[in-house]
Amino acid sequence: MEIDQQLNNEEIQEVRIIESGLVLSEDRTVLISYTGNKPACRLPNTVKVIANGAFGNCYALYSIQMTENLTTIGKGAFEYCTRLASITIPDSVTEIEEYAFFFCI
Repeated sequence: MEIDQQLNNEEIQEVRIIESGLVLSEDRTVLISYTGNKPACRLPNTVKVIANGAFGNCYALYSIQMTENLTTIGKGAFEYCTRLASITIPDSVTEIEEYAFFFCI
């Protein structure tokens, strides 16, 4: 699945669903960004792709719970999440783009 194509898709950019700080594509399969400030986040079961930079600079994020439907973690998806300490990547993930966890401690 090509993340750049999805991010450039006008339909995904125009139609967004915001749910618990998560900005999702209309079909809820792409997590476009996270606008919350809670220390923990749980992805909906429908999310298959975490888009490029989706959680970038989320300094408060400490843990994230992913589901078995997730297949792709985009470029820089968690960059500068300096407090991220708890993450389990499910076996369903087949692609982790470069810098996905850049400057995470």
